[in-house]
Amino acid sequence: MAYARASSRVEDFKEAAVAYELFLEISPPSDSERRHRIRGLIQFYRQLSGLRVHQVGGPEVTEVPFQLGTDRRPYVRLKLNGRDSIFVIDTGSGFTVISKDAAKRFGVTEIARAGKSQGVGGSGKFPIVYGLIKSLQIGEAKIRMIPCFVRPFHGEKDRLPEEKADGFIGISVLSHFLTELDYKGARMRLDRSDNRSAQMGAIAGATL
Repeated sequence: MAYARASSRVEDFKEAAVAYELFLEISPPSDSERRHRIRGLIQFYRQLSGLRVHQVGGPEVTEVPFQLGTDRRPYVRLKLNGRDSIFVIDTGSGFTVISKDAAKRFGVTEIARAGKSQGVGGSGKFPIVYGLIKSLQIGEAKIRMIPCFVRPFHGEKDRLPEEKADGFIGISVLSHFLTELDYKGARMRLDRSDNRSAQMGAIAGATL
């Protein structure tokens, strides 16, 4: 299990799938819910194993403005599959997430399902659906082939128009840059240059 998780974090999806398959051979059959989720993960990783995900392009450094919402979250305007979209920058999320409605609107492909997860609303659970975003453009930074979760968002209809997010950008994308959030200036800076480690903390008041 630990090896599977480590392999997925370094995007060696073939190794992750093999490790999870070995785990299923020794895990108790009575743990049906977790086994179902892991089988979905294996399917997901098998789909990704032949792809090069998180292909980053564009200039080495780009800056974009963001808006701090009433919920104190940074909202940024970007291009999703070539069309205008609004996402939340979520440094607490390991993965990129897109709403079920947005996935349908933007043509995000579903590639695997894996049982259900705990959530708020309805029965308290929602289906675990994995998808693949073809492209994101944040300012001039371009990222292609982004694995994501697809799930329903609740309460979005009651938000302000500029706070109706189509999704959340997580660490799986942000980790490819030195990501700086300047809350005072309401700007995000993405740096993928070779000397980015020397520039950490260069923006006063920024969150790294």
